[in-house]
Amino acid sequence: MSIDKTKENLKELIADEGNRVIALSGKWGTGKSYLWKSVQEDAGLDSVKDALYISLFGIRDISQLKVKLVQGALADPNGSGKIMQWINDSWQRWGKPLRALKANASDVIDELALLAVPKILNERFIVLDDIERKHDKLDISEVMGFIDEYTQKHKARFLLILNSDQLADKTMWDTLREKIIDYEVVLNTSPEEAFLIALEAHPCVYAPSVSDAVKKCSITNIRIIQKIIRAVNRLLANRGVLNDATLARVIPSTVLLGAIHYRGIPDGPDAKFVLSFNIDSHQQAKEFKGKMGADRTQRDRLEDQWALLMGRLNIPNCDEFEAVANSFFETGLIEEGKLKFVIDRYVAEAMADSTRQRVEDFIYKITWNPEISDHELLLQAEALIPEMHTMDPYYLTSVHATVSQLPEGKPVAERMIERWLENYREHETSRFEGDYILNRGLHPKIAEEFEADKARIYPALSLLDVCKRVEQKGNPEDRDEKTMKLSTPEQFENEIRALSGKDLQTFMMKNFEFYSNRERFAYPFGMAMENFVLACRTICKKNDDLKRANLIRHLFDRYASSSDLLDESGLPATPLEATRNRLKQH
Repeated sequence: MSIDKTKENLKELIADEGNRVIALSGKWGTGKSYLWKSVQEDAGLDSVKDALYISLFGIRDISQLKVKLVQGALADPNGSGKIMQWINDSWQRWGKPLRALKANASDVIDELALLAVPKILNERFIVLDDIERKHDKLDISEVMGFIDEYTQKHKARFLLILNSDQLADKTMWDTLREKIIDYEVVLNTSPEEAFLIALEAHPCVYAPSVSDAVKKCSITNIRIIQKIIRAVNRLLANRGVLNDATLARVIPSTVLLGAIHYRGIPDGPDAKFVLSFNIDSHQQAKEFKGKMGADRTQRDRLEDQWALLMGRLNIPNCDEFEAVANSFFETGLIEEGKLKFVIDRYVAEAMADSTRQRVEDFIYKITWNPEISDHELLLQAEALIPEMHTMDPYYLTSVHATVSQLPEGKPVAERMIERWLENYREHETSRFEGDYILNRGLHPKIAEEFEADKARIYPALSLLDVCKRVEQKGNPEDRDEKTMKLSTPEQFENEIRALSGKDLQTFMMKNFEFYSNRERFAYPFGMAMENFVLACRTICKKNDDLKRANLIRHLFDRYASSSDLLDESGLPATPLEATRNRLKQH
């Protein structure tokens, strides 16, 4: 039953004074106290407007309950004067005898309060809340006796409010219902109603998105929803207006993790399941178990239900945001840097997707809507310029080519490129894409910008740098390959002549390794190995640095072949080779 229907039903029952004891039951946090206050405000009976409201939480005995009722009555400005007068009169009459019996002055006051109870509760409307949270020492039969006494002797009326899902002893409620309750109303608050009540105390600019997620999670506990709304407000504070795609990415996860943390979903998933969830992996694991004929466990069935919930919330997988949000619920602290980074990324991705869709619609019109004039198409292209910075540079290159084909389209296409470059240059962190991907073309201005950016961030490597990097990493990377492909015999010669010690050893031994495995390195390094040999041949032929030349000859004898130092005519490239050949002839 919805709150509105329950309210009307409860008002009718209260209006009938023949109903001495009425019960309002429902799950914890679903708005029973809220409903009572609403009924009380609209009540036509003064007794209902002036009703005494007492929570039985922790109350140990009936005497303590009566003292609480007196305290509640004293808090009422309309009736406290008469009650105080009665207590004062009783003090004059009973104070001295009670002081003789009680050592503690507060005990005397409590006794006087107890004497005042029949007078105070006469014909009063009394609300007893949290009956299921009474102290174990307070027996339910005592509560029943108290209610029966004051309804019969003092014409009091009672409204009992109880959380039906938190009863430790179900027979207690059955006994109350059977013995003393005239009518019972059960409140079944819907998630939508619970959210609207929670929203009254905690406004939220993202209310529609939060409400939708609350409904999909079937959360009806108003207190939990209020905590979730506060969490959303904190996580998204000062974020400005977020687009729908970003909200769809962050709100459902926040609501779900909040509901898990505050235990708002019966038999719901745990945070570990959510943080590691991937719909494809879940489905593959399920199919694999089915093929293997494995018995399905209770956990398997629960995880299937949880996966369906993730599907309703449109959460196919989780990433950094869920980790940050879950950390917030567990610690109360926000990792602001990580949160800003991931939300900014969601915003940028959503904007890029929106722009790409608009661009694709525009290109479709060029091809399939010949009735649209070139002038109108040009105007539509100009309207896209402010958003072109979100485009992938390769896709932008393709769009540039298409727009350039329109009459007078070249200047517009160039402004698209310039807008992209302006945004690219504004960012401190480089985003260059590297060499062409899958042979896709890249506009020359963008390619030039990328090369300049790479040169700034990654200064040119020396040939020795390449040898050291490959020795350390095992395989050459793009920069290593490019350096070797662009190398010349003169560069190798200069490097060999300039190096000494450990650097010379590393350089020579690594290049002999490349040369010995030239079939493997021919593609990534191009002519680099041949250039190395030419450089060595030149140094030996000039023989102007005898020790370095002899070192090269020795290394070729050991790690390659001395014949590799012969020149193109087949003549010995060095005096040493000529001497060896003459000795062989004799």
